[in-house]
Amino acid sequence: MWYASSGSRSRTRWAAVVRARRIAATGRGARAARLFPYEAMTRWLSYGCKHTFSHREFSFTIADDVYIRYQCFGDAEAQFQLVWAHGWGQDRNALQPLAESWRTSGQNLLIDFPGFGASPRPAKDWGTADYADYCAAFLNTLPAARRLWIGHSFGCRVGLQLAARHPTLVDALCLIAAAGLRRRRSISSRLKVKSKVALYKTLRALPIGDKDRLRERFGSADYRAAGEMRGILTKVVNEDLNDVAKAIECPVKLIYGSADEETPPEIGRRLAQLIPAAEFVELDGLDHYAVLDGGRHQTAFQLKRFVEAMEDQA
Repeated sequence: MWYASSGSRSRTRWAAVVRARRIAATGRGARAARLFPYEAMTRWLSYGCKHTFSHREFSFTIADDVYIRYQCFGDAEAQFQLVWAHGWGQDRNALQPLAESWRTSGQNLLIDFPGFGASPRPAKDWGTADYADYCAAFLNTLPAARRLWIGHSFGCRVGLQLAARHPTLVDALCLIAAAGLRRRRSISSRLKVKSKVALYKTLRALPIGDKDRLRERFGSADYRAAGEMRGILTKVVNEDLNDVAKAIECPVKLIYGSADEETPPEIGRRLAQLIPAAEFVELDGLDHYAVLDGGRHQTAFQLKRFVEAMEDQA
């Protein structure tokens, strides 16, 4: 199912629903692409003017009533697509300032992963491979174009899986504050974590107390805020994408802030060693979120250089 509506910058003038059968198994994504008349739909919704078709919101459903809500702006007929993938606990709005500050001639698609923003939670506890497969089905319905996946944190995990599992669907990755590898901690830090885990297990084994409150007390900030997404969060954070990173063949730009304590730059340096065509950049003084807001112009500059290099190689 596709649903289209005007964005927040203009009054709603129309709404359209187009239904098409979707198949989640291998090979069905290509069929879905043929079933959905993307170019004709674009011309109709934009009243025949490609510049009118900007800042629109869509929903995409392929199976099990799980859908991706996303915003689209830029040239719908461009031969270059930029897919923006947000981090954990966020939605597409987190990346919009960065996307807006870096205007290109391409088409921008800012997505809400299932379970975030305006997209409902999957019925099952997904891992990053599940998210990647679902995004692949979505990307298969879009017009053929050179495609750059721009992810932040959790969005980078999905991007790594997407490039490894569906290499024909992305031409390059730009990973900002990427997660996916286990952190290397000092001996004192490891002992502190082990002591905390041991205490939690001891208290959990006692036939007293509220188990849910106990989990919240000992869980991370993300865990406490996750709500119905806790099962997915637990699955995601326990994944190690070391082997996935080694399988990636496309160019990858890794951007980290030097003050990032959530995903420290050492993770980026290790990813750069694992991915054959990777480039690592560290932005001085920026933390996990400053790379998207206060320091977004520095990040945008690195993105621009990366895309220009891709265009030169085309």
